[in-house]
Amino acid sequence: MRYPMWIQTDGILDVFGTIDGYTLNSPSGLTWDGTNLYFVDSGPDQIYVLVGVSNTLLRTFAAPSANVRGLAYDGTNLIAADDSNNDIVVLNKVTGAVINRFNTPGNSCSGITFDGTNLISCDSSADRIYVHDGVTAAILTSFPSPGTGLPSPQGLAFDGVNLISCDDYTDKIYVHDGVAEAVLRTIDWSLGGSQAGITTYYYASAAIGYAKNLRVIGSLESVTKKASAFENTL
Repeated sequence: MRYPMWIQTDGILDVFGTIDGYTLNSPSGLTWDGTNLYFVDSGPDQIYVLVGVSNTLLRTFAAPSANVRGLAYDGTNLIAADDSNNDIVVLNKVTGAVINRFNTPGNSCSGITFDGTNLISCDSSADRIYVHDGVTAAILTSFPSPGTGLPSPQGLAFDGVNLISCDDYTDKIYVHDGVAEAVLRTIDWSLGGSQAGITTYYYASAAIGYAKNLRVIGSLESVTKKASAFENTL
């Protein structure tokens, strides 16, 4: 099975399963650096940098491990959630060279994002979301993932005001009230397959500012499913 990514533009979900002729195997984490989209494919264990938000490849480099499940951007560096070694790894965003690494708070870090000050991570085994002290292993606070039943948080994003999480078990995307447990809005997952990661774009990293009408980008698990539109009013 091959796995596509989807992009929401003007209320329409565009889906692509190839990047310059390469068929996506298992895209998991995604992030946006203000100019380009980054994603990791855990099939070939590579990080891909795309031209803007498109399926045109700009460059690629090796992922820091065989099971990177999340990506974030802190305004300078790329950050990867290394589920194989229970590490969070800080990378040079151009070369992929490792700058720093530290332990994750749980045993299965499944998503990360950056809110302009602090790294935020989620753990699919503990079903918790953690707010780090800057980009370090120290934890300021944590709270349960909002899913019910057997919640399985798989990706995080930040829209400049609110945290956004996606849950593979409930098939929902949750818009939190700030960076906290409370949820303002729930979006039903309409694409089928398993959620693997999300990010927002139009992030202005230089000023740590964010444009309005952010769009959500995600990766999912079934190329046979058709994409359907939903209106995003983050």
